[in-house]
Amino acid sequence: MKILIISGRIPAANMKGDQLVSFNRIKFYLSLNLDIQVICFGNRSNKLDDVLCKKLSEMGVDIKLIKMNRLEALLNLCISLFTKLPFQCAIYESSAFKKEVQKSIKIFKPNFLHCMLIRSFENISNSSLPVFVDMVDSMALNFKRRLDNSRGVKKLILHEEYNRLVAYEKKVAELASHTFVVASADMNFIESAKVTSIPLGVDTEEFKPKKDDNKKLNIIFTGNMSYQPNIDAVVWFINNCFKGIKKEFPDINFNIVGREPHTSIIKLSIVDKSIQVLGDVDSIAYHLNNSSCALAPMQTGSGMQNKILEAMACGIPVVSSSMGLGDIKAIRDKEILISDSALGYTETVIRLLKSKELQEYIGNSGMEYVLQNHNWESVNKNFYNCCLKNL
Repeated sequence: MKILIISGRIPAANMKGDQLVSFNRIKFYLSLNLDIQVICFGNRSNKLDDVLCKKLSEMGVDIKLIKMNRLEALLNLCISLFTKLPFQCAIYESSAFKKEVQKSIKIFKPNFLHCMLIRSFENISNSSLPVFVDMVDSMALNFKRRLDNSRGVKKLILHEEYNRLVAYEKKVAELASHTFVVASADMNFIESAKVTSIPLGVDTEEFKPKKDDNKKLNIIFTGNMSYQPNIDAVVWFINNCFKGIKKEFPDINFNIVGREPHTSIIKLSIVDKSIQVLGDVDSIAYHLNNSSCALAPMQTGSGMQNKILEAMACGIPVVSSSMGLGDIKAIRDKEILISDSALGYTETVIRLLKSKELQEYIGNSGMEYVLQNHNWESVNKNFYNCCLKNL
């Protein structure tokens, strides 16, 4: 059996959420001895893109890169002002991409297509082959939550994109053979019987506890730091909670780990030297294991927070907001700590940092939860039963 995977970004571990999901879908397909070809945007002259492509090639994946035509993307964006296509889908629509897909269908002859995110769907919308769509999150739900924190012209633009996304996600769900998201809230929001929620998995070989009795007093936030919900979460925490925590622990450091940190985050770290913006790192697991607790004070966003699962897998206690917890079924005050108000969040972090026993209890319980519920083996079994079993 042959599979053609369509993606806006190169599948990769330790990158953005959709890249992580697509990378692990590929690993699972390979374990079933299926032939895989990937078409995605990228550029071999970019060092990182080249490294990621070589990794996939070494795994036995045939990958075709399409260079983004920025002029075409801008033209498509202008045209979309007069249509109902979401702006982000218009940007990713590409004549070169469509041509490569048609070429692959003719020569590679895939049995079905697997599309990552709705952004690339326009490039395969005319195909008659069965197609699975990994939406990962509902982008419409993400935008709906961001609307509450927006004002002026930005709010008007977000509202327009939100309306377009609501209609387009339902359209994609009905056109696809089956669609997947990682959280039930996203599944319920799309309102289609052809959408299934399958949670994120964690690489428990990479994310696992490592004892370090000499580690410093660090708290940590991990994630793609150009992603608006992550920016919102960090800014909220620094503006509302961090000063109160530093009064109790003057020597504490707040480490922010994740690629492409936004300028607003960098500016905050310049003002306060205890805020360390580490950017892209070789090992997120290493920095998690050198932290006393991990934070996920999400104020916006959708889907399932991989940052929470990775920290829990390392045995690091997590303090999250209710929105951050989302569809993770961890038990409050046993496997994770939850607080939503600024004062409550501050006090929860302080209480945790003051008690080694509580850190160990929450950390160990959280680790057991991830091992039982979010290992990729069990996740892939659910995926197989949903879409591959009857092919």
